[in-house]
Amino acid sequence: MSPEDLATCPAFVEGLRLLDSGWFWEAHEVLEPVWMACPPNSHERKAVKALIQIANARLKARMGMNRAVARLLVEATGIIAELGDQPVLGLEADSLRSRLR
Repeated sequence: MSPEDLATCPAFVEGLRLLDSGWFWEAHEVLEPVWMACPPNSHERKAVKALIQIANARLKARMGMNRAVARLLVEATGIIAELGDQPVLGLEADSLRSRLR
């Protein structure tokens, strides 16, 4: 799929909605096929991986697994920093960064 198609595909849109609504395990499950559909080493693949790691971190936070949370957030932060300030999959860099909080 092209980056434009990925940005509007139902799985990506639903994965973001689930993440933003607090359905972290479900968000991960929905976003993983999107991640697999992204071209290897692409900005799109990295952005989706960061979103998956954020969902995982939030789930681990609910479970009280603080070391896992810290590890996952460090990984997601690094990926997001690597992407720079250019929009990816229709998401501004600030939108990605705001999901880290």
